[in-house]
Amino acid sequence: MATAEDNLQGLTREEFDLYSRQLATIGLAAMLKLMRMKVLLIGMNGVGIESAKNIVLSGVKKFDILDTRSATADMLGANFFLTQEDVTAGNKVGESVCPRLQELNKHCMVSALPQTAVTKEFIQDYTVVIALEGIVQLAHACWHCTFCDQTVDRPSFDFP
Repeated sequence: MATAEDNLQGLTREEFDLYSRQLATIGLAAMLKLMRMKVLLIGMNGVGIESAKNIVLSGVKKFDILDTRSATADMLGANFFLTQEDVTAGNKVGESVCPRLQELNKHCMVSALPQTAVTKEFIQDYTVVIALEGIVQLAHACWHCTFCDQTVDRPSFDFP
């Protein structure tokens, strides 16, 4: 006779319990795809931190942050994971929020990336790229990226 453990289909019991509401909503196939996703978020502004929180909680495999700006006092109102200590110490935004995001979901690998350049070689390892800052640089990389040509339509704008 089949047990409940046999019906997990690739999930551990802990993952099944953690994501049970999502499984009921989006189904097992979608959840397994989500758990294999590698997401890059460029720019950790107010929309970025809220998106980051939700993406990490959703259960993606890997979540990388690209924001090498130093934390400033005006960022505190929009980014709820930045603290006054981050501003005083001159910490980088990505490095500051990374451990706080990691605490939300131990099953998701959260990293802050040190580079500032966005190239086709850099982005082609990601399933999803969300650009909230540096959009022109990202679009330029996508314009020349054969990986992107195979998966999405080219942007409909020109670059200087």
